[in-house]
Amino acid sequence: MDGNYVRGRLEREGKRLSDEERAALVRRLDLLVETEHRLNKLSARIESALTVLDDTAVSMARIETARPQASVTTEKALEDLRRFVEGADRYARKD
Repeated sequence: MDGNYVRGRLEREGKRLSDEERAALVRRLDLLVETEHRLNKLSARIESALTVLDDTAVSMARIETARPQASVTTEKALEDLRRFVEGADRYARKD
């Protein structure tokens, strides 16, 4: 959808348009706003998820694996992360 085109038509031809066509153009603008809002929310969630992944990668890189206990802790954390990724589909939501 080209919002600028629709806005332009409404501005240029607003009074000459039939009620039906004007209503259709207004509805198209409403759909555009709704879609942009949903995309912005989705983008924010994706950015949040990417930040968590970055935090995880940085934390994992900081673990000292030379000590025996650290190695066990690292393996446990990796296993937990693998289990989460494998089960991530359970958390999928449809809006």
